[in-house]
Amino acid sequence: MAGSMALALRQAERHPDFDRCFGLAVDRPAPAAVDSDVELAFRRHDFRAGFEGITIGLMRSWKCDRGWIDEAVQDALAHLFETKRELFTQHPDRWMKLLYRVAHQQLIKNRRNEHRTGSIDGMWWENGDGAFGRARPVVAATVEGVDEDAKYLPPPHPGEDWERMQMVGAAQRFRDRNGRPPTQEECKRHWKELGLPPATAIAREFESYNDFLLEAGMTPRFTARTRKWSAFETAWECASFRRRNSYWPGRAEIDDTSNCLPPRGACDRFLGGRRSIDVQLGVEMILTADEIRGRR
Repeated sequence: MAGSMALALRQAERHPDFDRCFGLAVDRPAPAAVDSDVELAFRRHDFRAGFEGITIGLMRSWKCDRGWIDEAVQDALAHLFETKRELFTQHPDRWMKLLYRVAHQQLIKNRRNEHRTGSIDGMWWENGDGAFGRARPVVAATVEGVDEDAKYLPPPHPGEDWERMQMVGAAQRFRDRNGRPPTQEECKRHWKELGLPPATAIAREFESYNDFLLEAGMTPRFTARTRKWSAFETAWECASFRRRNSYWPGRAEIDDTSNCLPPRGACDRFLGGRRSIDVQLGVEMILTADEIRGRR
């Protein structure tokens, strides 16, 4: 038996399980099993040169620290391995370009989140009440002096014409459900399923579509932009289009200015292209799953 506590500790330190008993060392978990076809593909090809080329290309494009690039490439590899594992059984020339694009989108996401505050409480601790000075409500604010009771009027029965206040009430109900005004495109193509008046009836009753929204208590949404699009805004508007229409926008939808989608340059710069698959992949790399569903 040791004569003192110090001697007992010195004796215990020599024991191989000393660090493990105090939680200072843990057993390494066994490596996860790898698909045999993927393992065989990695044995056949040397990927180091390809990864190094992607890293150098991103460094030239971004002109930032290599640590950022290496992290983005690793995240992109993990993302593709989880979602498109079958790619790695093919020749590397077939998926190296895709890895470059995904790493580029991951860099955008990492840089956007570099100085992002983790919670509302954190924003308050950093900046006090001033952090919420420019906050906006989720539901669009209404214009003063508007008859909000119009939303309680039922729509016309099949075969009947839309009355003026029935149109106003339908727009208000849509606003309360979706947190935004209805678009003219929705009144043209999807008015029946959305419970909106048809665009032809609106044109007969109101001088313009903007006048229709103003009388319903909403500010027209589509106004001219004087500032540049950011990566987050570009991805958010494309995700909003996806939530409204159940499909991702493509070239035709982006070129149609009535959809209020980002311009061509913003889609090419931040999403990697204007095809539907480019938009989807770019948005998924910039926004979180909750943000894609409309939850900030």
